Amino acid sequence: MDIQSGEIRTILDQEYGLKMGKVLRRVEGINHVHVVTNSSQGQISVRYPKSLKKELSPADLDFEAAVTNFLCSQGFPVRCTIKTPSGQSYATTRSGTYISVFSFVPGKYPKEVTFKHVNAAARCLRALHDAGREFKPRDFSSNFLKTRFLSLQDRFNDTKNTLTKFRGHGILSAEKSRKLWLAKVNEIDESKLFQLDQEATLIHGDFNPGNFTFTNEEVVGIFDFEHAGYGSVYWDLGLLISHYWAYLLSHKPLCDVTAAVYAGYGLRSIEELEKVAIAIKVTALWLVSRIVAMKEQVANEAYWQWDVRHHNNLLEELFRQLKFD
Repeated sequence: MDIQSGEIRTILDQEYGLKMGKVLRRVEGINHVHVVTNSSQGQISVRYPKSLKKELSPADLDFEAAVTNFLCSQGFPVRCTIKTPSGQSYATTRSGTYISVFSFVPGKYPKEVTFKHVNAAARCLRALHDAGREFKPRDFSSNFLKTRFLSLQDRFNDTKNTLTKFRGHGILSAEKSRKLWLAKVNEIDESKLFQLDQEATLIHGDFNPGNFTFTNEEVVGIFDFEHAGYGSVYWDLGLLISHYWAYLLSHKPLCDVTAAVYAGYGLRSIEELEKVAIAIKVTALWLVSRIVAMKEQVANEAYWQWDVRHHNNLLEELFRQLKFD
């Protein structure tokens, strides 16, 4: 699915009262397309789904707007939802899909990640979690808010189900990897996941290095709150560490990455560190299960097999360095 700039221009003009200027870039994510453009109110980002299957519901879009606008009011450098003059959180295209418009936030992705970046991201995450305890959306039903509860137990169950159903598609290396992954899944004490889920606050839900930018090693922009919800802070912490290490810093000792996060977030007790360790295990296995789940969408099977081996090697090394074996 694609939406032409002419239709975006019309929607911005008629629904938002914004004059669209020069398109600066077009960014394709996993689920959405972002068109970054100048406008009569400065630089903005326009987001729309890549397919109807990837589309968020109106309630989800309203919740995202409530989260981003709350955090903006608390002084966070969030790319927040721009509402229409009538108060709508989105506009509808001719094909019936939804467009969301967001404010501009500054900053760049670092060419080389340092531990100062990791520390700053963790400090920002702690501040976000602390502020989130005061987030009390009153315009949403209790049933809807239940759908925004992000449970480590559910993430674990989804991972286990995905890896159990997967049969390697006749690929011996993938089948061997699956058995190793399931062995690690079975090491996890599920009762501890239940305990982690009990104390919930507002969390980002996808706090990975692709969703925040820096200036002088400080976080100056936070994006993509479509996955935000209520849940354990360890959900965000596990993902932050797994992403930083697996995708950006795998050439560094994992203990150095975790130390930077622990210091920035303010984790000190052995009990807190053990909780983060469990979240890292679950998140790392969940990231692997996403590779498995994408098999049917991959056009290049040889690349997918390489991806399986690559993530298996990362997972083995992560478990080894955290001494979970």
